[in-house]
Amino acid sequence: MKNQIVEIETQEIMVARFGAAALVKTKEGRFALRGGSRSDHIEARDWASMFLHEAVLVRTEKERDEARKSVSEGVRQVQDMEKNLLEASSLLSGWKTRKSSNGSRTGKDSFQVARGGLGVTAEK
Repeated sequence: MKNQIVEIETQEIMVARFGAAALVKTKEGRFALRGGSRSDHIEARDWASMFLHEAVLVRTEKERDEARKSVSEGVRQVQDMEKNLLEASSLLSGWKTRKSSNGSRTGKDSFQVARGGLGVTAEK
């Protein structure tokens, strides 16, 4: 058990402490914040931006990846909305075409109203 504890401790090296937060460097060469409050993290990031540029780059790459994921999700949502808009436009266009092909209007427009999955004709 003692050997396992020593191995875990040697996987990370503490670089600096900010309040209750510890800035550590992992065995893989990455930097991470352990513990602490939001203000401790802000202080650590400010310090790292001035004195530890490689830590800032790792964070920036992560933020870039998250931004790409967010943009991809946004693009998917826009594509879904465009598809829905096209379907609604086609439906309305077909309704307008049927309405104008009925010839002279008698003062009443008929249209389909879906209630409970059943097609019901209602007059206006």
